Amino acid sequence: MLHKNWTAICAEANPTLRILAATVEDQRVLEGLEKGFPQLFTTEQQREPKVPLSAIKSIIKHAGSDGADDSAYEVCDRLKIPLLYFGPSTADHSDSRFEPVPAEFKDKCSGCLECESPFEAEWRGQKMVIVYDHEDGDFLVLAPSSCFDFET
Repeated sequence: MLHKNWTAICAEANPTLRILAATVEDQRVLEGLEKGFPQLFTTEQQREPKVPLSAIKSIIKHAGSDGADDSAYEVCDRLKIPLLYFGPSTADHSDSRFEPVPAEFKDKCSGCLECESPFEAEWRGQKMVIVYDHEDGDFLVLAPSSCFDFET
């Protein structure tokens, strides 16, 4: 089984090819890409893939044009980026599936993945980035910063 070589994808100079390789899921298209660009694939699954931030932003920007409604966290989930979800912790809105939003991430919605400068902070010893933050701050999605290539 072929796996995406995230190191090579992030290093790809052609932005269109980089975004295509990072985001395509159709097996036939992946097989065709592998024939033309074998360096973008590997037989071993990478332990910590780094996804180009430009690819995620491109998917989100074009969301809806193909009938899809892709939010940043839905895109990350499809790309197999591990996500942490946090939810309401008030008496009025409580959901036992989620931990409360950590204090260091409250009121940071201006720095999510869809923004120009994603907000990073340390949480429980690991650098995290905000993937999604609801405007009223009651719902938050984080991902490890190590999963993203912020330069591409």
